[in-house]
Amino acid sequence: MGKKDKISLAENAMDTTDAVTVTTSKKDKSSKKKKNGVAEEEALTDSSAQSASVVEEDSSNKKRNVKGSQEGADGAGGEKKKKKRAKPEESDAAVKDSAKKTKKCKTQASETADADPNALSNFKISQATRTRLEARGIKSLFPIQSMTLQKILDGCDLIGRARTGCGKTLAFALPVVELIGDEREERGAPPKVLVLAPTRELAKQVADEFEACAPATLRSVCIYGGAPYRPQEEALRRGVQVVVGTPGRILDHIERGTLKLSGLRFLILDEADSMLDMGFKDDIQKVCDAMGQDSHRRQVLLFSATLPPWVQKVAQQYMRKDKLVQVDLVQGEDAKASTDVRHVAIPCHWSSMPSTVADCLAVYGGSNKARTIVFCETKKECNELVVNPVIKTECAALHGDIPQAQRETTLKAFREGRVRVLVATDVAARGLDMTVDLVVQNKPPVTASGRTDVETYVHRSGRTGRAGRKGICVTLFSPKYRFAVKEIEGAVGNKFEWAGAPQPADIVAASALAAMEDVANVDDKVFPLFQAAAAKLVEEMGAEEALAAALACLTGHTKELRSRSLLSNSDDYVTCQFQADQPIMSTGYVWTALRNALPQEVTEDIRGMQLTADSTGAVFDVPSKYMKTSMNRAVEENPFLTVCKTLPEIKQQRGVGGGGFSMGGRGSGFGGRAGSGFGGRGRGGGFGGRGRGGGFGGRGRGRGGGGGRGRW
Repeated sequence: MGKKDKISLAENAMDTTDAVTVTTSKKDKSSKKKKNGVAEEEALTDSSAQSASVVEEDSSNKKRNVKGSQEGADGAGGEKKKKKRAKPEESDAAVKDSAKKTKKCKTQASETADADPNALSNFKISQATRTRLEARGIKSLFPIQSMTLQKILDGCDLIGRARTGCGKTLAFALPVVELIGDEREERGAPPKVLVLAPTRELAKQVADEFEACAPATLRSVCIYGGAPYRPQEEALRRGVQVVVGTPGRILDHIERGTLKLSGLRFLILDEADSMLDMGFKDDIQKVCDAMGQDSHRRQVLLFSATLPPWVQKVAQQYMRKDKLVQVDLVQGEDAKASTDVRHVAIPCHWSSMPSTVADCLAVYGGSNKARTIVFCETKKECNELVVNPVIKTECAALHGDIPQAQRETTLKAFREGRVRVLVATDVAARGLDMTVDLVVQNKPPVTASGRTDVETYVHRSGRTGRAGRKGICVTLFSPKYRFAVKEIEGAVGNKFEWAGAPQPADIVAASALAAMEDVANVDDKVFPLFQAAAAKLVEEMGAEEALAAALACLTGHTKELRSRSLLSNSDDYVTCQFQADQPIMSTGYVWTALRNALPQEVTEDIRGMQLTADSTGAVFDVPSKYMKTSMNRAVEENPFLTVCKTLPEIKQQRGVGGGGFSMGGRGSGFGGRAGSGFGGRGRGGGFGGRGRGGGFGGRGRGRGGGGGRGRW
């Protein structure tokens, strides 16, 4: 091959700036064309899309390569630019150096794509959109995004299902922006995209996502209740391409004539299971009627974390059957919670719920920078918990009665860390796309009819553990809701930790860690102001004792800790365990053994007995006043008695509060003054009372049949 041929090849390599390898012999070149003719042609076709990525990864090297190659080419082709030709050796070196570095860039880009199949460079995304995504730190797509992108670009109607926190919002925003982002619209033109969301917070999140990934020329507006009409009407009058809103306000604008949907190309339902719930069905039908009859021109997209079968039936009324595809990353389960979330279930009587929530914030909330959402069933519960003095962390309420301006102020403070705890109803369960470390539920979610609401649990727990981060979801439950928690555990496919209530020692340890963070953040310029007092304390108490006392004051734990039951979270009780060497059929066996081992006054004050899951033991609560005397001696003398450090798994019994630890259910013993069931006034395993226990008289009012009224 002559020098001119080499120079021509170098110039071609520089012009394409892609991954085509430059050869130095005609034999190699012809061989490559024979073997890879089609592949080389495809590489050249895609070079313009890949070149920008290559240049961006190694821009400085590329500039040097191009500059050096051009100088070599100019020196070799001196008829036009220079009179003096470069030496042949210099020209050959320039060509080889350019080819080598160009091949290196190609190899690096190929290795990056192979290492991450979801890398942005592997998808048909414009360079402008890719640049905006990379500026936000997005280098690759999540599975729900990568699996739906091309299908939406191809014009399919789509039902997408993925766990919470997996990027469903970007999954529909990205392809829509790619399809309409560069289109120019006349002033006052009707919108092309309508996104419906069940809550105001979710609507704002979706609108923010469109603005973040779309070019500046794409105009959008977010429409929701509680905000003034005039700014929304003015935006619609000027003309927008994307409208995001809640159904109620969207219908208001349709009826006012300020929103026209005749030119709509995309209808998107985010959190589709809520949007198509019975409360939204009529609203969606009215919106669809306002679009006209050109359904073949309209693309419908539905995304959610849960898709019950009835949702799919209703959804298909608005979708084109010949172009309908489904992408399900949960693989056939009715509901799935995030695998990045640690699920904890803690027994808690309703009267001790506020203090237990406060303890969970301290133990599971981690550092002072952790953010938490506490879910309550009613607005009243939210308000009462926020003002309860046991909650010492900065907190704010978020529910439907809070004015929109205050809601936005509260959410902004939560994002910025000025408010660490949101106490919210389910209005916040959908749409809060922010970092949350801990979710606490004051009770398992149930419907008005008493059915366990698994879908709501999935959405609540999904506020944490998002985008690959780890999180914790703590669910408090009274005995009558134990079976509901067990049902949720089976439905979501995640193993729950059945833990006892946070113990005082754990609370103090967590508080001490938080106090250490506060101490470490103290400005060293204030040290001299306290050094004299610190020196005096050290002299009087010793260094470690003085520092320990200071931490105790910082955390508020300045008095002796009160014991707390692992079983019921009751103060001044200790949970003990009876362990047998054979299966136990009922708690009556345990009561007999305890009466033989303990004084009568102790057995009469025992409460809350329940069998363990393996049926070889039982747990129960003993007043802490006995732990220093008779109960302590009994534990030392009887190997079958121990004080619980952690709560063993409890045997589940179907029905409202079985096992004596509850409101009703079957008593398990023989009446009598200290009987083990509900028969009689004695303090049995189910807190006695006037229960209609199944016992045999004695002093008890054993009427048979079970189901009496216990104290719990």
